[in-house]
Amino acid sequence: MGVVTIANIALIDTGFAIKPSPINTTPSGSQFARANGIDSGNEMLLKGITVSANISSNNDDTNIPSKTDSDGFLEGPVINKVSVSADVYTITGKFDRRVSADMDLLKELRLAVKSKGIKMFYYSSTSDGFRDMTDIWGETTTAFSNNGGFTSGTTPVIFVRVKSIIPKQLPTSKFINYTMILTETG
Repeated sequence: MGVVTIANIALIDTGFAIKPSPINTTPSGSQFARANGIDSGNEMLLKGITVSANISSNNDDTNIPSKTDSDGFLEGPVINKVSVSADVYTITGKFDRRVSADMDLLKELRLAVKSKGIKMFYYSSTSDGFRDMTDIWGETTTAFSNNGGFTSGTTPVIFVRVKSIIPKQLPTSKFINYTMILTETG
């Protein structure tokens, strides 16, 4: 059995440092060099991947030493929700070392970590009938023109920064496995 080649999750480097606000206005500021096709703006299709999400809040779960109940026993911990953490998405996948397009994509994903622009993370299929996390939690925007497969205004996206990509190449494998971490940004 070969590597799965279906690509339903995509990233586009917008080149803009911040998300447009309001969401459907032209992004402000300069557009920097983009990771995907350098300045072409093509979507980076991630093939045969697994996506997981870490959605959490920052909790203060420390005991308050002086707080006791009526019998003199310590109470606690008192948990005070103090803020919400940015959602973190973990993508795992593999590249086929024999496929030139896979190796080119690995280069673009490395650049996505280093580029200044926020990325749009989204489900790229419009005809398979499935919904995913980006469809449920994403937002649509008309701020970006139809670009490299992305349909502006109809495709829900989550704006992210690429925190890291960790490729692992073994000498006995024809594949490079990787883990990529995305952090949602406002």
